[in-house]
Amino acid sequence: MRILTGTMMHETNTFNTVPTTFEDFRPVYGQDLFNHTFYEDNSEATGGIMKVLRAEGVEIIPTLHVFPFVSGIIVDEAYQKAKEVILEAVRNAGELDGICFCLHGSMYTQAVEDPEGDLMSAIREIVGPDLPIVCALDMHATVTDELIRSVNALTVFRTAPHIDRFDTGVRAADLLLKIIRQKLKVVTVSAKLPMIIAGEHSMTTINPMKELIHQLYRKNHLIHVLNADYAVGFPWADTPHHSVRTIVSGEVQHVEELMEVALDLAQQFWDRRFEFTYSFEAYPLDEALDVALAEPQGPVIISDAGDNPTAGASSDNALVLHRLLERKIDNALIAVFADRSSYEKCREAGEGAVVNLQLGRKEPYVLEPYPVRGEVLAIKTGLSDPKRIRISSNAAIVKIEGVTVIIAEERMAVYDPGYLYKLELEPKDFQIIVIKNGYQSPPYQELASKSLFALTPGHTNITLTEIEYRKAPRPIYPLDEEAEWNADLDRESMKINLQLSQRYAIK
Repeated sequence: MRILTGTMMHETNTFNTVPTTFEDFRPVYGQDLFNHTFYEDNSEATGGIMKVLRAEGVEIIPTLHVFPFVSGIIVDEAYQKAKEVILEAVRNAGELDGICFCLHGSMYTQAVEDPEGDLMSAIREIVGPDLPIVCALDMHATVTDELIRSVNALTVFRTAPHIDRFDTGVRAADLLLKIIRQKLKVVTVSAKLPMIIAGEHSMTTINPMKELIHQLYRKNHLIHVLNADYAVGFPWADTPHHSVRTIVSGEVQHVEELMEVALDLAQQFWDRRFEFTYSFEAYPLDEALDVALAEPQGPVIISDAGDNPTAGASSDNALVLHRLLERKIDNALIAVFADRSSYEKCREAGEGAVVNLQLGRKEPYVLEPYPVRGEVLAIKTGLSDPKRIRISSNAAIVKIEGVTVIIAEERMAVYDPGYLYKLELEPKDFQIIVIKNGYQSPPYQELASKSLFALTPGHTNITLTEIEYRKAPRPIYPLDEEAEWNADLDRESMKINLQLSQRYAIK
């Protein structure tokens, strides 16, 4: 059995003005995949796909695997180059039994507002209508009709924070193998809700999303449902495709039942739309600091939600640092401030030096830096990994008055407090730890005496009604509380899409 694979995982924040280039893609070409490590620690859907296919003795035909960190709009040349590499590999692949791709679902380029749909439809044109294609997606995929029409099935993360990436890849590969071996004619239907939602409103450990995911699992046990998922979209992109989607796959002869499952899941979600509030206690910045200081012991973990690099922010906004210094709050830690030039200045000065820094940006939407003076407590090197750049970085630890700041060489995520221990910092020594993140991972929640969102402005503002969308379809909830969803109209839309998809999915 021969199965072609690829990875194109990028969540594009269109409000971040720093463009994403092909170099940022960190491309892995063809057979080089088998010598790479980005998917081998069970943190990526690609790893799940690879494990299943290898265990089943499948001949894997790798194309291109790109996995840039969440960032600004992709330049057209980068996407077009990646697309052509993949399409050329498909053309030269020879006879295939199926395709299993790992996508994000919320990519965006300067000229193409739906790269995943564009890519998969181009692949479909090459391989024809009968070859089964299954893709794994992020839960925050902004799914389009073109993508749904181009593939047979989709599997989507079911956890936020995302702890089932690997399992989602396993589900995708298992489903593809089932389709191939049983010679199934599979289609996907999708109900579309006029909603924009953030992960910080829809953590799957907290209701209503917790209960909705429970109902989702029940639907997956229905005899004719091969897979059912929610794709809740990505709010920090200005796109005409905003929506929350139900994704239901099954054999084409059961399509009427599949549509009703998709509509029922959509109705349950829509009926609870008013319950999607902040998953943690959330306050404007000063109130969040007041709450943290009132706690009898730390660490209180505060998410600087407006400057969250895991959703595409620049991670160099000094707003919180400025407020901590202004209020003379000490025993606080900020993790992680991304500023290569400031890191290099600290490294050159050395431990114990007092340095004057032009740090990041003073405010979210300006380039003017924030001048500070601090003592370099430590320089930590050997932590950057070019193959896993987004989870670790070399860093300088700087004491600025009463605030300890981690200044990283690279923009990175702080999913895991284990990074703090790598820097020889003890989290429990601090009353307040500010992390540049949105929702907090389970290890951070376990560490925290209290977890809070600071409702800060920036590229990832979680107060969605404050964001100026120009392309979003209107009316849409919560921007327009009067937004409506009609199941009957959605049913008719699904039928139209099914008719269009038949040229791909069935003879």
